[in-house]
Amino acid sequence: MKRIWTKSLAFALALLMAVSMAVPMPAQAASKKVEVKVKSPKKGYTLRKATLKLHTKKPVQLIVRQNGKNVTAKASYKSTNNRVLQVNRKGKVTVKAQGTATVIVKYGKTKKTLNVQVVKHNWKPHKKTVTVRKWVTRCNCGAIMPEYEKKDCDICKKNNYMCADNGYCCCKQKAHTMQHLLNGENTNYWFGYEYPKVKYVDHYTCECGMTKAGEPKPRDDD
Repeated sequence: MKRIWTKSLAFALALLMAVSMAVPMPAQAASKKVEVKVKSPKKGYTLRKATLKLHTKKPVQLIVRQNGKNVTAKASYKSTNNRVLQVNRKGKVTVKAQGTATVIVKYGKTKKTLNVQVVKHNWKPHKKTVTVRKWVTRCNCGAIMPEYEKKDCDICKKNNYMCADNGYCCCKQKAHTMQHLLNGENTNYWFGYEYPKVKYVDHYTCECGMTKAGEPKPRDDD
């Protein structure tokens, strides 16, 4: 009797599993995830999560996708501050002034918000080091004499120094010589080239990827 009951239980379990496999499971609801991205320009903006930071007045095209499908033309758009930026029915954002605004994107029953900041470029200098040939005047004490300064100097004009005729000042160089004389030391100079390493800003970069020219590359002295 016990053996018959065991077989009946096994048969019932097998039948239940077969029925469960035969009954179709309800299909999982398709994901309604909507993503908002920027297509152009390639530079002049940064997009992090739901914050779009614009550094350019060039139009920016929003791209709306649902489950990977481009639904940009079917979505609707609205700017909460038209004085800062405007967005047309095709998702193109036009910058009007600096400030903040929110772009509301709707597709079907789904709504996405994009916080937009229109700000100036945050320029950071990019420095470069080059070796240049420089004409120097060296004192017999071993020090390199101060260079002439590009400025009009009344003292140089008053003492009829030749540098004053070309708009230069040689007061620092004269002060070095005078200190030797006050110490009772002879002074003498010799001329030649030095090859120092010079740092300069060759360009500036912004976090949005745009660049602008920096300082001209230092030139060798003739």
